[in-house]
This record gives sequence, C-alpha cells and structure tokens, in this order.
Amino acid sequence: MLPYFGAIRGRNALVTIAFADPRAIEWHARLVRRYVPNALYIVADNSPDDASAFAVEAVAKRLNFPYLRLPKDPWQPPSRSHGIALNV
Repeated sequence: MLPYFGAIRGRNALVTIAFADPRAIEWHARLVRRYVPNALYIVADNSPDDASAFAVEAVAKRLNFPYLRLPKDPWQPPSRSHGIALNV
C-alpha cells in the first residue's frame, strides 16, 4: 500500500503511467505542479526493466511524489502493457 493514500482524501489525483522515460516523468510532474498545483501527482511505473524503473523512482523521490512499480507485464507484444497498467 502506498504511504500517500491518506493524502488523496479530499484532493484531485492525477495518475500517469511511466514507461522507461524518467525525463518525461520529471517534465510532466513539474508541469502538473505548475498548472494543477492542488492535485496529487502519482506515477504508476510500467517500465520493462529494473534500470529504467530505478531511474523513474529516483525522479519521484527527488520531486517528492508517490511512485508505484507495477507488476511485470505478462503479455506479448509489449504494446499491450499500457492498457494492462491502466487496469491493474
């Protein structure tokens, strides 16, 4: 369970799916903070490998937003992974 769940009560939450692109997540998080300052920004990471996931998680820790690593994608081809992540 995320330690941030209590922080969601009474707030808008924006959830995004990350996929091996820490720069995009950092850019997105900064824009959300600027233009939607009262929303809780949450990243569900669907990166295919540990190195990418660790890089995305490092951004989350540095910018202090909730991060959740999703389970490994069981489907092939990987193009289904985003849809699966949205339904986990």
